[in-house]
Amino acid sequence: MAALLLTPAAAESSTPWEHTCTGVHGVAWDTQIENCTAVIEARQEPPVRLAVAYHHRGRAWRFKREYDRAVADFTEAIKLNPKSGELYRDRGGALFDAGQFARAIADFDEIVRREPENRDAHRMRGRIWLAAGEFDRAIADFGETIRLDPDDPDAHSERGRAWLATGKFDRAIADFTQAIRFNGPSWSYLYDRGRAYYMRGSFAVAAADFHRSVALSPQRRTSRNSSRFIVDDHAAFRFFARLRARAEKKAHAELAAFRWRGDRELYALLLGRGSPKAVFDNDLEPGSRCRNEHFVGQWRLVRGELQAARQRLQAAAIEECKELFTEFRQAALVELRRMRP
Repeated sequence: MAALLLTPAAAESSTPWEHTCTGVHGVAWDTQIENCTAVIEARQEPPVRLAVAYHHRGRAWRFKREYDRAVADFTEAIKLNPKSGELYRDRGGALFDAGQFARAIADFDEIVRREPENRDAHRMRGRIWLAAGEFDRAIADFGETIRLDPDDPDAHSERGRAWLATGKFDRAIADFTQAIRFNGPSWSYLYDRGRAYYMRGSFAVAAADFHRSVALSPQRRTSRNSSRFIVDDHAAFRFFARLRARAEKKAHAELAAFRWRGDRELYALLLGRGSPKAVFDNDLEPGSRCRNEHFVGQWRLVRGELQAARQRLQAAAIEECKELFTEFRQAALVELRRMRP
């Protein structure tokens, strides 16, 4: 770990209250907040130890998704121990979680200013730039991460996503391939490389990557309260990649054999048993419309219904989808460019 993160607070021996005010899993977050608060309000600890109490309470607030409270505690901790890079890192992470990208960048700028060779700071700043749509800056930070650790698979994968967002498909594919080489086949790396091949128009190769990602994908929902499953989206992309690679029989056989776990209406549509209306009537989750507009647009496209496909893909390409479902917006924009006369 970089020297900046080895703070005085971490170097000193722990005190008894730190067993119940830990800032990590193992003690209930509400219990930690209560115990950390008792230490803070007692004001009997020296500044560096008091910074630890604020830091650990801030981490508890962050795990509870109370980002404003987390940021406030990290800020108090920084005032007490301004030399701690770990505090800037955690405050920057909480600001990122809260969508306050500019403030988050400022915290990681401070770490990089102190430690230009801190690869974790470059990586995290790259992630924020990527989320903010500043793709060239993201590529630069991930490139620096790779310079500092050439065999880092995640840095290659994340730079690949930034290349993908800029339409540099060959560079994206090269980075995803490096990630797979360094870490072995991973469902997320294969899925992302499959998307890059798909957007480049290399549908047969894309289908092969999606096929492997379907086999490796975790059987979990896309988010805690979602009715959609990650693997379903991989299977849908595989289906369309097969069709566009002129492997229709294989596309339908794989889809029929696949155990779809989430929204049955989209599955029924792809099987030829449902309708776009049923897909949208069941579209009850925030943001899921972007994903459904994309897949219904793809469905119209492979049926040769170009005007209807264009309408659906345009709906998937709106600015709102940039924040909610970037992967489907990117694919929709590429299809719209391909459809231009």
